[in-house]
Amino acid sequence: MKWKCGGDQLLAIDQGENAHRWFSKILNTKVRLVYQPDESHRPIGDQYKGPHNSVSLADRFPLLLLSKESLNDLNQRLLSPVAMARFRPNLVVYGCKPFEEDQWKRISIGSLEFDLVNQCIRCSIPSVDPETGKIDQEPLETLSNFRKQNGKVLFGQNAIPKSYGLIHVKDPLEVIKNR
Repeated sequence: MKWKCGGDQLLAIDQGENAHRWFSKILNTKVRLVYQPDESHRPIGDQYKGPHNSVSLADRFPLLLLSKESLNDLNQRLLSPVAMARFRPNLVVYGCKPFEEDQWKRISIGSLEFDLVNQCIRCSIPSVDPETGKIDQEPLETLSNFRKQNGKVLFGQNAIPKSYGLIHVKDPLEVIKNR
């Protein structure tokens, strides 16, 4: 079956009624479970050539990096602080200035290198509390007051790994190249 994901159509295999019923019961909402086979590719764009230039059912890029300091800065502006989970980052870094990650072009964490290709354009997902499912205007409303460019709210950095490998909690981060 063809499946829509972020405006793209890709091949996804339906996992059957038993899986749908089980997940729907657990999540207390009607859902469908699909699997994207290895032969189905969703490129991230011709400008990002390389061995890791495709994603599966992720938004648009393989990884999202966000610093703890940027979230702390945002939370100081909010009436009710939000958790990092609101933004669903894969890589959370700390020890830098708020929004310093906006200046990085290439970094290493442990022995792996990553290209930070652009700022993440935020959709409505951060408005949904992942613990409760409650939808709120925040944190996007506050972000739009100081992180909006060309009508888009930006928060975090989209990242592409240069190779496969492992990183570990507390691996050192090194900025290889700034923008």
